[in-house]
Amino acid sequence: PRLLERPLGGERNLVRVGMGAFAACMVAMGAARSAGEFSAAVVCASLATFCLPSLTGLVAREAADVDGGAMLGALESMATLDRLIAYKGAARIFAWGLSAGCPAAHLYAGAACAATGLVAFEVLVPHEAVAAPR
Repeated sequence: PRLLERPLGGERNLVRVGMGAFAACMVAMGAARSAGEFSAAVVCASLATFCLPSLTGLVAREAADVDGGAMLGALESMATLDRLIAYKGAARIFAWGLSAGCPAAHLYAGAACAATGLVAFEVLVPHEAVAAPR
């Protein structure tokens, strides 16, 4: 991820691009009309997850020194809950989507969750003033 920070203008932009690209790739997977299109979207979504270590590091640095450990603990707890809830939720959405004639419903729901995370990132993470380029 560090190699990508400079061309993208820093860690925050890496997170923005990664989360936005992941959401777009989920939609592309749902809209794919061939195995090649689906495979390309999966590869792109996998590459977009390169932003996750930067997001974790950003959360740790933004927390006050005394709150850093608690913040990382809370982040790990949320990730554990996500793994438990998302699996069951996606399975139910997938089953519903099959019965409703939209087998990609779980992918669209995942894209909506990623987009919501991007909005939350923009709203909740403090943004420092951008210095003029040299």
